[in-house]
Amino acid sequence: MHFKKILATIGKAATLLLSGHVAGGQAQPSTAGASSALDSVIEQRMKEAGIVGLGAAIIVNKKVAWIKGYGVADKQHAIPFTM
Repeated sequence: MHFKKILATIGKAATLLLSGHVAGGQAQPSTAGASSALDSVIEQRMKEAGIVGLGAAIIVNKKVAWIKGYGVADKQHAIPFTM
């Protein structure tokens, strides 16, 4: 159930980040503030769901428009989750 909330959050963020800013297959973030807000929401949802690491991507016209890792891939060794 928590995973569905995270997916919904990423979907909403994709709409926010890409609304009206996709041209020629290239997506441009609307503002740095939107990205920061997305980070905050995803990190909060991860905390609520007990998720320690997560990778997210937005694909537009078969091209990666945005990609980011959150949290850790290895909690014991504090290795960041990277993409």
